[in-house]
Amino acid sequence: MGQTTTSPIKPEKRVLRVARKEHRCDWCGGAIFPGEQYVYMEFILHGSVDRKYHEDCFSAMKRDPAVKAGQHRRKGQVRGCTVKESVK
Repeated sequence: MGQTTTSPIKPEKRVLRVARKEHRCDWCGGAIFPGEQYVYMEFILHGSVDRKYHEDCFSAMKRDPAVKAGQHRRKGQVRGCTVKESVK
């Protein structure tokens, strides 16, 4: 449920930023608070699409075999955990 299968898309831009206002992490859905450092990624598909992640969530996502295969869920992950770890 909630899984998608797509081939990975390379971002146009990936930078570390410090939040000036509250954002939501696109991996766990948790808050990224003002003053907290986060990973910002911008993709160009049919327009500009951006994603924001806690640093530990981004690290978990990078090492997750499901994400590498293009099968992943968005939101609802446990912060800093991979798809397989959060399903347990």
